[in-house]
Amino acid sequence: MTQNPLRDQAAHVHAMALRRLSVESRRRALENLRRSAIQLETASTLERRADLSANHALAAVLRERAEDHRRIAAVVRARLEGTAS
Repeated sequence: MTQNPLRDQAAHVHAMALRRLSVESRRRALENLRRSAIQLETASTLERRADLSANHALAAVLRERAEDHRRIAAVVRARLEGTAS
């Protein structure tokens, strides 16, 4: 038996909130991983298209867009690393 049921109930509610926060943090981390993967896959696809293109101007634009996607992935990855520490 406990001496203060209200205090025990508050501790239980606090523990539940911490678990929810942890799950929410994990959900955000997974979303960021997915976003980063999509950006990198898009960059890879654009780079392959640039390699196959006979049009030099188009190839340059595609490579520029690929680099943009890699930069976005790096920002997402940095955000993800910041939440892990």
